[in-house]
Amino acid sequence: MGNPARARVGGVCRDSCGNITSCSAIPAPLPLLPIPSASQLSWQPGESTMFLHFGPSTFTDSEWRTGHSDPSIFNPVALDPKQWAQVAKDVGFSRLIITAKHHDGFGLWPSSLTDYWVRSSKRRNGTGDVVSEVAEDSKEMGLWLGLYLSPWDRHESSYGQTLEYNEFFLGQMTESLSDYGEIKEVWLDGAKAEGEKDMEYKFEEWIHVIHQLQLGAVIFSDAGPDCRWVGDEGGVAGSTCWSLFNASSGTTGHTDYHFF
Repeated sequence: MGNPARARVGGVCRDSCGNITSCSAIPAPLPLLPIPSASQLSWQPGESTMFLHFGPSTFTDSEWRTGHSDPSIFNPVALDPKQWAQVAKDVGFSRLIITAKHHDGFGLWPSSLTDYWVRSSKRRNGTGDVVSEVAEDSKEMGLWLGLYLSPWDRHESSYGQTLEYNEFFLGQMTESLSDYGEIKEVWLDGAKAEGEKDMEYKFEEWIHVIHQLQLGAVIFSDAGPDCRWVGDEGGVAGSTCWSLFNASSGTTGHTDYHFF
């Protein structure tokens, strides 16, 4: 008489006679690839993020500055990041993302690589570190922190020179991801206006550095690698914007809108 058939019941394996037997011969089902990473799984339940678009543009009623505005225009005398964090917590946001550097190149942290940042402004006589304040208040409120770091930089003179600018940007990335505790999300916006300098971004190198400095961070761009733009500026994904995405169909700044 042959061996009785085995089946997994209630967390244990039993043969056709009901006897407990070894499960080792029953292989686990294979995953249906691709499967999410640990950082993606921890990111997904958060659902909503408060995005803080803050910088010199806040004081000039504009979205994209040229990168050559006098930094003295940045002088938020009543800035209260704790208020931002409190509001985010009260309405149910799980994380804050702030534009540590937008397209104008102005940095909200004390970078040693440029003179175009908060030290050159009037705020606290050049001693204010906005990223640090937001990081501290986010942590106090139990919120995750994300940083937006624009690859396009309209102020930096090396922009357009592949080696020089990529080294500059890696340096800024290292500064901003090393001094403010755990960063849960890093935004690499691929936007760039028509007619601007051609620039070859070394995204693979950037991604490696991010993962070295912030192992659990989710990286955003038009094409991932961890989360991506939903295809509009409304902040709500369309009903057919699935999590699965063929990464070969787009690169940051050059994504086919057909896939949104």
